[in-house]
Amino acid sequence: MFKNFTFLLFSIVISLTASSQGIIAGWNVSGLTNGGPATLPATSTDPNLTVTSLTKGSGIGSGAAGNAFGGSNWTATTAAAGVTANTFITTTAKANTGYLASYNSVDYDWRNSGTGASTSLLQYSLDGSSFTDIATSAHSTASPNNGTTSIPLFGILDLQNVPASTTVTFRLIPYGASASGGTWYFDGRSAALIDLGFNGTVVTILPITVSPLSASKQSTAVQLDWTMGCTSSNVTYVVERSTDSYSFLPIYKNTVTRERCEDPFQFIDNTAANGTVFYRIRSYDIDGNTKFSDIAKVQVNGASDIKIFPSSTTGIVTVDYNASLKGNSTWMIYNASGRMLMKQSQNLQQGQNRFTLDLGGLPAGSYYISGHSEYGKTAMQQVIKR
Repeated sequence: MFKNFTFLLFSIVISLTASSQGIIAGWNVSGLTNGGPATLPATSTDPNLTVTSLTKGSGIGSGAAGNAFGGSNWTATTAAAGVTANTFITTTAKANTGYLASYNSVDYDWRNSGTGASTSLLQYSLDGSSFTDIATSAHSTASPNNGTTSIPLFGILDLQNVPASTTVTFRLIPYGASASGGTWYFDGRSAALIDLGFNGTVVTILPITVSPLSASKQSTAVQLDWTMGCTSSNVTYVVERSTDSYSFLPIYKNTVTRERCEDPFQFIDNTAANGTVFYRIRSYDIDGNTKFSDIAKVQVNGASDIKIFPSSTTGIVTVDYNASLKGNSTWMIYNASGRMLMKQSQNLQQGQNRFTLDLGGLPAGSYYISGHSEYGKTAMQQVIKR
């Protein structure tokens, strides 16, 4: 059976609506002849899980076994040799959009019709190329455990709450049989039983909720307060700022657990420029579903006097910065979708500073210049590159 294989039982508390539990993908091989076809569709799957057919590696030969899915040529001495010889069986599974899949165990009967014992290695991959070992199991001509080998998966974090953006590949690699090892296969026990089954759950992700966003003036800073209802195991939120309530740029990003979402959120913006400033919270869950808060605005006074000109240019933009302290500043240029294209550092002397930013290498269009000093003063302005 299984050797040196331990699992860490863990608990993730998430507020989700379960669509199913138990066998989420299963195959029955009863009735197949000569080891079955090259690919075998699943007998049953969860309606919110997409599963590909069991697929034999090109190195597997035809077999004489009936009520079985497998073949001959299982003569690799190691799992690595089995991969090189293409003598393995694979399938993939992926949750549908808006759902998360968790894999708790895999149950199957793998045996042979000839002589010689063998071992099988079960692996998984999240990218289809880099595989991680799960467990090994020894096999012979006799059906183990009344026909079923069970490998637990619930202790593997990669296989819990897997979003629709991730396809999991499972690979079974038998090896170690003698040259006369005969035909190896998934054994069909009866037409009423699943001969290979993945047990787990497929759950739907509920929408994120964001409370009304509050923005209040605190000296020369702005304090933001809000709450969120997080429904997947982790949620990413982004604080976005604008000077016109239409074009927003990110100023802070963080990923939190669902448990953290039970407490209120607060963010202090020490980099707001003088004038009316608008804020919103963009949040998205593990499956990429996005939610925006409402827009909050606040009037800021007391920030350093910063001027960026001209508003339309063929390349050079000038910055006048009246700094109250000596220090460093960082200046970034974003495109209209908020992607940072350029970044430049600038030393500041106390008092009046003038320097330039070169947009000459960028195509014509609308851009945003955002700058901030190490002591918390900032500017953000739209510039048209002609």
